Amino acid sequence: MDHDIERTATRLIRQHFAPVADWRHAHDFHIPTGGLYLTPEPDQTGYIPEDDRSFGMSPIRYINSAYGGGE
Repeated sequence: MDHDIERTATRLIRQHFAPVADWRHAHDFHIPTGGLYLTPEPDQTGYIPEDDRSFGMSPIRYINSAYGGGE
């Protein structure tokens, strides 16, 4: 991916989710669903998404959706 596109996408995601996300922690954004998820720490189950069979979209780590809704 082009670095300019990557920076723009990061900026837009951070702006949109600013009220609900603690950016001191890593997050994953799932493009097809618009969902923002807290990324597990390396020592936690789910750091490798296949470990907990969530493939990165565990309901316990769900923060909010770009399309509305939330915790």
